[in-house]
Amino acid sequence: MQTSLHINIHYTISHDVVLQDYATLAPGVHFSGHVHLGKIVYVGTGAVFINGSGEKPIMTGYDAAIVAGDCVTDSIPPNETWGVPAKPLK
Repeated sequence: MQTSLHINIHYTISHDVVLQDYATLAPGVHFSGHVHLGKIVYVGTGAVFINGSGEKPIMTGYDAAIVAGDCVTDSIPPNETWGVPAKPLK
């Protein structure tokens, strides 16, 4: 099965990280452990995901967007755009 990801430069991906199809990582994105990125998720430049856990990974839903410079500390529902600090934008 072929997948499609767009991953830019200067990123780190730690343990137990799942990246689903059509995710886009802008430059400088960093994932700590236990993070699951849903399909068609956009992660802006310099966004950071802190550690989730094996029992409760940090999850991003389908077609979510995380803006540049965000620090994600909790799961993000589908079809939402989160700003700085990491909370839903209205």
